[in-house]
Amino acid sequence: MTEGQWRKNVDATTFDLFREVDPIKDKEFSAWYNQLGDSHSHWFAVEVDIAKSTMFIYNPDKSYSMDDQIKADLKPMTTILPMLLKKINIVIVTLAIERITTTSKQSNSSDCGVYAIKYIEFLSISRQAELVNIFHMPKWRRKLAVELYTLDCTT
Repeated sequence: MTEGQWRKNVDATTFDLFREVDPIKDKEFSAWYNQLGDSHSHWFAVEVDIAKSTMFIYNPDKSYSMDDQIKADLKPMTTILPMLLKKINIVIVTLAIERITTTSKQSNSSDCGVYAIKYIEFLSISRQAELVNIFHMPKWRRKLAVELYTLDCTT
């Protein structure tokens, strides 16, 4: 299915972009998760722990330079996020950046996006990101493709 064919099946007028946050999901809000791409088309996950004022980086490419490139990519977030949180009376002066090194290494250069998505899924339900590994990657890659292909944006 092409993008054009997919768009014909999606009625954007019935998709509520402004629906309220699910109270069950909102109840235990203490962290924010995001998938980021850098300037070299590499994807990694970021967990912002508000209580610890720390951005945790989950990067499946262990050979990837953390210190310079990722910190440069995250610099805007370290400024904007505290400003946004201040609007809702959460004060964070600075955000530390810490790389998580206990996760498994990706085996090829094309799985970083799937790893980032799975890290966010696992962390958002309080599971260990270390459980994301190469063993499940073929199944997860296919599952993600099927879910995106059959996406129902009307609910």
